[in-house]
Amino acid sequence: MDIHREVIGTQYYLYGALQWFPIEFVMNEKMILVNQYMSRLVFEEGLVLCVTKSHPAQSLLRLPVASCSEQARQRGVVIGMEAEEALLLLQKEEA
Repeated sequence: MDIHREVIGTQYYLYGALQWFPIEFVMNEKMILVNQYMSRLVFEEGLVLCVTKSHPAQSLLRLPVASCSEQARQRGVVIGMEAEEALLLLQKEEA
């Protein structure tokens, strides 16, 4: 299991891959640890957006938001919103 964290601007993006299986379809001890790790990153590092990337060529900005922190929700981000749209919304809120 690989967990990757990418930074675009000041935002963190976290995604994981287990061969070709989406994370939500595989739940075993290793996955429980991964989910705990992701939850801790959200809490400790103020992660605001999570997207799931299944192919290296995919643009993170074109992917839908799979989960987000409470801070992002309070600022208008909703699950399923395109990451680029969410970033623009968050940048607008900061100004």
